[in-house]
Amino acid sequence: HKTFIDLITDTKFRNMKIFKLFLAAGILLFIQFECKNKSDIKNTPGYSVNPNAIEDVNKVLKYLYSLPGKSENRIISGQNCCHGNEITRCYGAYVEKLYDETGSWPGMIGVDYEYTNRFTVEQLSECNQFLIDYWNKGGLITINWAPHNPWTDNGTRDLNKVNLEELYDPDSPVYAKWHAEWDRIAIGLEELQKAGVVVLWRPMQEMNGGWFWWGWKSSPDNPEHFKKVYQDMYNYLTHKKKLNNLIWVYSVAAHCGKDYSRSPDFLYPGDSFVDIVGINVYESEGYHICDYDALKALGKPMALTECGPDHSKMDGSFDNTLMLKAIKDHARDILYWTTWHDWPDHYVSMVSNLNAKELLEDPWVITREEIDWR
Repeated sequence: HKTFIDLITDTKFRNMKIFKLFLAAGILLFIQFECKNKSDIKNTPGYSVNPNAIEDVNKVLKYLYSLPGKSENRIISGQNCCHGNEITRCYGAYVEKLYDETGSWPGMIGVDYEYTNRFTVEQLSECNQFLIDYWNKGGLITINWAPHNPWTDNGTRDLNKVNLEELYDPDSPVYAKWHAEWDRIAIGLEELQKAGVVVLWRPMQEMNGGWFWWGWKSSPDNPEHFKKVYQDMYNYLTHKKKLNNLIWVYSVAAHCGKDYSRSPDFLYPGDSFVDIVGINVYESEGYHICDYDALKALGKPMALTECGPDHSKMDGSFDNTLMLKAIKDHARDILYWTTWHDWPDHYVSMVSNLNAKELLEDPWVITREEIDWR
């Protein structure tokens, strides 16, 4: 008739086999409780899908979650600075020049870790120095990764020989090569982690389009293949590489019902692998963020992950404030935007188009000195 507490403190009982059974059961219950708690975090607003994320990741996420409820300072301005160590020239052209002309630094800067080139570890480290400096001065950092075709070693738009199943099959010949690419990228991300930088990580963007090798055309009848590639990347970088400084961003192209792309949810890898959902919109007159409702239905914070004028009108005549007006009119939960960079005969950046000063001085817009997640 002894109570459980009496029993486990009884010396004779402690020597009995039944005590060991009680102890084992208690340990199993504790483990089950802890695992449930970590699983629940994946779908808790303001917490990373990575239960081992560093504290600052969750602080940044909570800050982002808070923005739509504010009357001002509710959307973060952002400017892309090209690819890899191209930032050494693009930072001056698009960020410093923007400050010179407007008196404001964008709240966020970003780069692509690949696209134009498979940058070496040393080149990525050169790029990182700009990102670390901007972070230390109060700005946020976003990095996307547009990898070259791992079968042909050609660029992002080479759709030859693609078989997405091979990328997550350990027995396939391309598996080791693909994961070696992640190892190279992980070294750059780890350098940022050691410097305390939180990264809005946006791999293989516009997957619902048909122009990149990882897009829907590579597996039109089975979207599960891309999902598994994305999930495998998440698990590899999170669990094997211990990259706990990443905020995972799933970023689609504007679909707008066009045949050449698919809806935002077509290749969505699942709530447990995504912190933020984003959309890339390039329009001019009548700027409209289509698919906003479809994106919102995914239940994650939302961003305008790439933006600028329509590709046929990149002549420098775009009014930057049209993008913000579109957000105010019908996409009010957008947390940040990232304006893309220029390329020859195409003027996309904020500083290369009209009314950048008016845009950055709008009460809704957050510049670097106004970011206060800390």
